[in-house]
Amino acid sequence: MELPNGIPSHDTFNRVFQHLDKDAFSSSLYRWSKELLGFLADKQVCIDGKVLCGTDRSGSKKAVYAL
Repeated sequence: MELPNGIPSHDTFNRVFQHLDKDAFSSSLYRWSKELLGFLADKQVCIDGKVLCGTDRSGSKKAVYAL
């Protein structure tokens, strides 16, 4: 894919995502991930998890993890 003006900025991505139909995007992402996971069924996938800094001190809630 050619990007004659460089990589789009955060603001550009934000504007694009604001105009997407959430249900259609969710459905498409779900179908795509099912295809990808089917392809990866016999492969090893390494996932690294991190605890978001300071989220374990937010009262009664548990720490927030990111994968």
